[in-house]
Order: sequence, then C-alpha cells, then structure tokens
Amino acid sequence: GATTTVVAIERSNIFRVAVVISPAVFSAMPEYGYAGITRLQSMAQQLFGRELPRRGLVRELARREMLRNAHRITTPLLFITTDTDPSYRDQKLFLRVLAANNVPAQLLDFPGMFPGFMTAVDNGRRPLGWHEYRDTAWKQIFDALEEHMPEPPEEDEP
Repeated sequence: GATTTVVAIERSNIFRVAVVISPAVFSAMPEYGYAGITRLQSMAQQLFGRELPRRGLVRELARREMLRNAHRITTPLLFITTDTDPSYRDQKLFLRVLAANNVPAQLLDFPGMFPGFMTAVDNGRRPLGWHEYRDTAWKQIFDALEEHMPEPPEEDEP
C-alpha cells in the first residue's frame, strides 16, 4: 500500500495525485515495514544474503532509504496519518523533506486514532469519534482525486 505508493511516485512523474495512508516506515527498511534495528539485524541473512554487523546494516539500510529519494517526487500528496502510528515521527520527517523540496503535500493528521482506522470495522470498542474521522478522511481522499483528476471528455453519440 502506502510504501509502494511512495516508491512508485519517486520513480515516475505520471501520477496526478497520490494518497498515502499511514505508511509502515520511512527510515530504515521501508520494504519490510519494520524500523527495529535489532529485528532487522536478526533478519540480515534472509534480507541481504549475509550476516551484517550493526554498522554494516545501517549502511545497507541507508542505501535503500526513501528519504534520500524524496527530491525525485513531484506528485502532489495527500498524506493521512495518526499520532499513534509507530512511524509517526518518520512520517513527519518525510513531510518536512518534501516541503523542503517544494512537493505539494497535504497532511491529514488524526490524533488518537489507530493506524488502519479508515478501513477497520466497528467492533464496538473503537475510540470516540472514530466514525467521523474515518468519514472525514475518505471525503478528503475523494476531494483530492476530484481536484487533481480532470473530467473525462464527453463522448460523441454514435
């Protein structure tokens, strides 16, 4: 989802707008969605085909770092996140990097909501205001798509 979207828009400028919802992580290893250096180090053999000391792992991760490629992004972003997301700080850093590169990015921050709140079902234990936040987020997505996507040309009747 979100991480794939960012990878796609950093490699292509054909998109008119991108919606990024609570990406798993932006620093460290975005492809695997987990920023814990210890966990990644334990997976080094599987991920990189060799064991890596901590310094080597950090070097390897930096080589894949999404933030390093943010300057390539030109697609306007609608960025949706929550302050309870484990990679919230990295997401905010990513937005600052985009702003420094003059990439239009609208932030929708939903404090107190849980990651995945937009597609979760109501289990009777959701936070107060969850429905309203969810509906607001979806409305903003549709508004962004409408703003950036032109109307299709009218077809001539046969």
